[in-house]
Amino acid sequence: MKKWIILFIVLLVFAAGFGYHVYSQILYNKTAGHEEAIEIATEEANLIEVLETSTYARNEVYFVVKGIDEEDTTVFVFVPEAEGQVVIVDAADGLTEEEALELLKERQSFTRILSVQLGLEGGSPTWEITYINDEDRLTYYYLDFHTGEFIGIRVL
Repeated sequence: MKKWIILFIVLLVFAAGFGYHVYSQILYNKTAGHEEAIEIATEEANLIEVLETSTYARNEVYFVVKGIDEEDTTVFVFVPEAEGQVVIVDAADGLTEEEALELLKERQSFTRILSVQLGLEGGSPTWEITYINDEDRLTYYYLDFHTGEFIGIRVL
């Protein structure tokens, strides 16, 4: 009986260690590339402060760096993971996250919002709102950052 208890404890410790390893890899992949993207964004957009960084991965992968430049303007800097041009957009030239959500509420019905993310699609800044619709299906809703115009929807 004592051997079974020791074996159980060893297996439990092994499972906990494996679970921690998987969790840390997931967190690493979520932030991989952010430091380099911040360096590029700081240089390209003359940022004096970085407010947040995220990864937008759809057709292409972009790191989105929100910061304040030398002119005290809040900007979004889209840094491509692969080769490509860095895109800088003045935050005041488009919808805020809250405004994008309000447009969604006016146009669609849903049970809950999962995420709101700014990305770059076809070279244009785009709000991607992920939510669960009334039929309990995962839905991606895309709005033009500048105009709020509906771009597309994917329902899974």
